[in-house]
Amino acid sequence: MIEYSNTNQSPNYEERIFIAKILSTVNQVNKNANPKNKPHRNIIITSTFDMSSLRTELNKILDNFCYIDDGIHDISLLPQIFYEKRKKALNQNTFFDEDLIIALNINILHLSLSDMVKLKLITNEFGYRIIAFIWNPLDNILHWNSQIYQNSPEARISDKNLAEIWKTIQFKSPNKIERQSIIWNLYALLFWNLKKIIKIYTYEQVLYSNEQFIKDLCNYLLVPYPEVFHLNLPQNFISQNSEDISICIQKNCPTRLNYHYDNKNGIIPGIWDNDPVVFCRTVLKLK
Repeated sequence: MIEYSNTNQSPNYEERIFIAKILSTVNQVNKNANPKNKPHRNIIITSTFDMSSLRTELNKILDNFCYIDDGIHDISLLPQIFYEKRKKALNQNTFFDEDLIIALNINILHLSLSDMVKLKLITNEFGYRIIAFIWNPLDNILHWNSQIYQNSPEARISDKNLAEIWKTIQFKSPNKIERQSIIWNLYALLFWNLKKIIKIYTYEQVLYSNEQFIKDLCNYLLVPYPEVFHLNLPQNFISQNSEDISICIQKNCPTRLNYHYDNKNGIIPGIWDNDPVVFCRTVLKLK
């Protein structure tokens, strides 16, 4: 599902070897599949923020749904990992059936170029679906500078502690916030360029229009809509002092406008539309 830079480019030798390896994995999984490994019931979730709270809530309120936060270290093993997680969940939980949805976390911006090509090949072969969550850049950058995120690549952005994945980026400024605003825009641009083939939600939809968000998510996943539920999630950091971040956002985050994160005062939550990507209009307190 990740597009080649040249859409007419056919797989090279290394990619053909990888495809052969994947097809071998497919045959092995299908041969041993009991219960069946249903690729259309396998979901990849990626986001610009920590998903632990939302993961807990979705696991509580959605039927036949298992969202797992295991680190995926080898993209080529993804079919086998989905199969093993499904088999384990069905063996351990009698309230799941063979239509169980398995959701795994993969931060696609953290992948190397070769791994992104692998992910494209795998998702095309197996029909996996990807859901992306994005948060407005102001709150998101504040989140990256909170204690919960202190060891993440998004927090390790200084020259002395630069995460490996950012070393190919030629930052013009040593300022941490300046760099984080550039990284947020990379996320936003990547998701936006894939909007026709992935499902995108904003965190503002989740926070302020959670009934409509859950209804839309259930329709997408083909699971029953819960009659009663409550999402207990962290709120925005917008009350904190954020003037420096706002300046960097205006300078380095042009893609925010695609998500209706504009530069007026206040928040207008819950606006949904009929576009392939459903957005909520949230406006930042930017000067």
